[in-house]
This record gives sequence, C-alpha cells and structure tokens, in this order.
Amino acid sequence: MAALLSYKEFMEEVRMRLKNYSTKDLQDLILSWASEEHPARRQEFLSRLMAPKQINKIVSDVETLLDEIAAFAQRVENGDYCDGWGWDDAIYEERDWGDESWAEEMDDFFLEARSLLLQGEYKPAEEAYRNLFYILEMGHEPGHLPGDPDSSNMLDIDIGEHFSLFLRSIYHNSPIQERPASLYAAMNEFGYQIKLSNIINALDSVLPDFDAFLEEWIDFLKNQKQKSVSELLREAIFLKGGVPAIAEFARQHAGKYPRAYLDWLAALEMNDDTDSLIKVAKEALSRIPRNYKVRAEAAEIIARTGEKLSDYKLKLEGYRECFYSDPVALHKKFQALSSIKM
Repeated sequence: MAALLSYKEFMEEVRMRLKNYSTKDLQDLILSWASEEHPARRQEFLSRLMAPKQINKIVSDVETLLDEIAAFAQRVENGDYCDGWGWDDAIYEERDWGDESWAEEMDDFFLEARSLLLQGEYKPAEEAYRNLFYILEMGHEPGHLPGDPDSSNMLDIDIGEHFSLFLRSIYHNSPIQERPASLYAAMNEFGYQIKLSNIINALDSVLPDFDAFLEEWIDFLKNQKQKSVSELLREAIFLKGGVPAIAEFARQHAGKYPRAYLDWLAALEMNDDTDSLIKVAKEALSRIPRNYKVRAEAAEIIARTGEKLSDYKLKLEGYRECFYSDPVALHKKFQALSSIKM
C-alpha cells in the first residue's frame, strides 16, 4: 500500500500538474468529473465550483460552530448515541451499539475546524479542535461512541493530519517564547504520535518565525527527561542541519541518543551511498555501548548491505554483531524467515 501524501506534498503535486493544462483542458477535465458524479452529490459538486474570491468571502459563524460542537459533546456525554453494549461477531470483542451517525457529524466538525484554521481564525480553531479530541477521548469508555472500539477508525478524515492542524493552531496562538513548551504539552495531551514534520506538512503555508522556533525547540527538548523526546530531538537536529548535523550529534551523544546513528544511516541508505553506509555502520558499532540492543539494528544494515553486494564476509560480520547485541531478536527473525514457504 502506497504511503499517504501529506497535504503539502499533495498540493505541490497538484500545482505541478496544473502547469501543463490549458484552460480548455481544465474545462474538459471538470466536465468529465461532473458527468461521472453521483446524482445525490451533484449539488455538492456545484457548491465546490465557486471561484476562490467567492470562497474567501465565506466566513464561518464561529460562535455557532463552537456552540454546535458543545451541544454535540453533551449528546455524546449523555450517551444519546448508544443503545447498549454487547458482543460483535465481526471483530470478536464487545463494543457499543447504537446510532453511528455521530461519526459523520464529527467528520463535518473536523472539516469546519480546518476551515477556521485556513481562514486564519487560529484561536477558535484551537478551541474547536481541542473539544473534538476531548469528545473522541470519551470513546475510550463504554456508553458514548458506538461502533469500532477505536473511535477514530469510524471517521473518514485523517485523524493524524487533523491533530497536526490542531498543533499548528497552537503554534500560531502561542507567544514566541512559550511555543516549545505549549507545543510539547499539546503533543502529549491526547496520545497521538506526531512529529514536527507532520505539523509542517499539514498545510502548504510556512510557519511564521520557524527558524527561530527550531533553535528554541532543540534547546527545550534537550532539557526534557522523558525518553519520548529522543525522536523529536533527532528530527529537529536533522531539520536544522541535515546529514552533517545528525552525524555530529550522533558522534557527540552515542551513549544518550544512539538512534541518531540510525537516522544518519537511514539518510545514507536513501542516498544509496554504500561506502559511507558501511563505514558509518561500523563506526556506530564501535561507539554505541556494547550492552545497547540498538547496535543490532546498525549491524543488520551491514548484513543487508553485504547481501546486496554479494559480500558474504560482510554479511556474516553483520549477523555476528546482531547476535552479540540482540540474540533473541535475531533468532525470532530467522524463525520468521524459515516459516515462509518457498
């Protein structure tokens, strides 16, 4: 299955393709789409054919939207959508049963919140998003959101993208000096695994004062004690300075942030730089403490490269280091490979 394009990647690709179309080509394309539209969605299709100037004049009634979300939250909290709790033969577990139309309502609210953000209504967008994510949290307890036990699976929208948009609203609403702390607190508020690159790519507009923020973000993360900051910190280092920066960081912090070497190796592997890949992987093994299981991942890169080059000595060296660093994981891997029917 192909990876989903981020909003930014999607819009960049659309713009690139549109450059090759004449006005006549675009008219023919739209008419072709219109001819294939389902009768029940024809009015919706027409409403999407407004010129950008017309769209910009549409300003959501912010107070009405927030009131509607609050009313929706009250209905969910009161259990209005639920009829009972019971076994589902399709998923082999118990779940809430009832009116699953709540998901369509929530999809619409998420899109309205996104619309507020696009219109620059950052504060109400943050409020709308936070309330919607609180409503989804209710689904963790019986009696609120019928359907799939993971309520987010009931939605058509991309929940990760909308959480990234929520974080963008917080970025815009936070004073510059408070942005790192505010953003980090929000990232951990609802348990979604979101990186800074997700926030950047959720829209195709540039985040204001981003270079200054990135400096502050790195300093902030270095002072956090949670293990979860490692990935965020390494990502920020890479965003700031690319391969040279993550290489320097890996060498300076092999004991505290050993996975920085894996980030460096991933970049070299993507660039198909085989000689540097082998050299850095061996350097990782020499610098990362021998009792760290992460060494096995660097060693596996050596083994995989040896396989690719038909260098069986290199391949053996890699697997030998894998075994020393994480024998259980290597054993499980070989068991999985041996179970595959040829």
